[in-house]
Amino acid sequence: MERMRDKAWVPLFVGAIAAIAAVLTPAAMGIYTSKPVYIWLWALNIRSDGDVWFNMDDIALAGAVLETGVLAVAIILSLLVAFKIKKGNPLKGVFGILLACLIMVVASPVGYIIGAMAWDPWFWMDHVAGFGIIGPFITAGLLIVSFIFLKKK
Repeated sequence: MERMRDKAWVPLFVGAIAAIAAVLTPAAMGIYTSKPVYIWLWALNIRSDGDVWFNMDDIALAGAVLETGVLAVAIILSLLVAFKIKKGNPLKGVFGILLACLIMVVASPVGYIIGAMAWDPWFWMDHVAGFGIIGPFITAGLLIVSFIFLKKK
């Protein structure tokens, strides 16, 4: 029977896929007019009537670059560690890398939540969180599962 440690790559890989899906799906949906607006982490906005634009506000652009960049780095590191574990030769300092990924994956949606409130104090009264916000927290949970698997003998 294989050790749990050998299967630690699975939740890492699934978590990376969830994080990719989070980047590609709306972070928030607002229905403050008759037409819903879908908003992505990377400042893309789409109204249900087909109107598409990027939020060019300084806070929104800074947040878009930071949040998406941080998630991209976490995704790449998670995939790197997952493939190394699958091959049977995990990286030195794997726990530190996983901790860094965990912090980055949680910091991105938290930064979006706080940034959205800085941009509009009533943002979360008018909008509902989408998978773009929820997905990174799922990824964080899967990173913790991988961490636990790696600790098992």
